[in-house]
Amino acid sequence: MELYEAIKIAIEQNGSDIIKEDRFANLLLDMNAYERLPSARFILKILISYNFISNVIYLSNASEKKSFVHTASENLGFKEDALLYVVECLQFGLGLTAKEPTLKVRKKRTSKETTEKTEIKTASKGESSSTNPVPKKSTTPTSKKRATPKNTAPKGNASPSVAQEIISAMIRAFLKKL
Repeated sequence: MELYEAIKIAIEQNGSDIIKEDRFANLLLDMNAYERLPSARFILKILISYNFISNVIYLSNASEKKSFVHTASENLGFKEDALLYVVECLQFGLGLTAKEPTLKVRKKRTSKETTEKTEIKTASKGESSSTNPVPKKSTTPTSKKRATPKNTAPKGNASPSVAQEIISAMIRAFLKKL
């Protein structure tokens, strides 16, 4: 079942206040709503636990929504596509928008496709693919750094947008719990 369908059913069965409860994410899990995007469960839990879910769903202006998604992905480490999909699913489930959300999935290239592409390139240069092997990936370990929140306050006398206020408050609440 798609996430937006499960959200709509959960709201119909339990009322719109269910989205503010911790059990909401688990209800959606019982409906197999996270099959296409498992990270949606974590995103929802974060939004619910910091009481930002009710604010996020009312980001109707496309620029506010885009600003929120960009800021949240930079500061909290979410992928922009995943966060945008969750916000749009919530809005659809609540009946705030009639457009069904779509998840933009980037297809990962398999090693076989990579090898074939490299062989085609070397063959087009007139070289034998057996003498020009596929370049190996670097074996140097890379350290993953934890996303650290950045200052999201606007510069100068400009007032912060709704999305920036939401993200700033979310980050403060998140850091207090650490």
